[in-house]
Amino acid sequence: MENNLDEQIRYDRASKRVRNIKGFYMHLMAYILVNSFLLLLHYANLAEGESFFTFGAFSTAFLGIWPFASWYRYIWACSLFR
Repeated sequence: MENNLDEQIRYDRASKRVRNIKGFYMHLMAYILVNSFLLLLHYANLAEGESFFTFGAFSTAFLGIWPFASWYRYIWACSLFR
């Protein structure tokens, strides 16, 4: 009985880690897709002679807090550094 309980606890921990890792990669994929779309819109709406490489084009990179927040949650939720 105790062996089954230990096995169930290990399974639950592993399941939680997998869910957290999957969540991180889903957030990362959404971040990349949204920012790629925003850059594409910026490129499509450039005026004649306007440079693509401006602060406005790459200001979306500052939204990198989104995947970082998911990564931070994964690290602490899985108790890797506790």
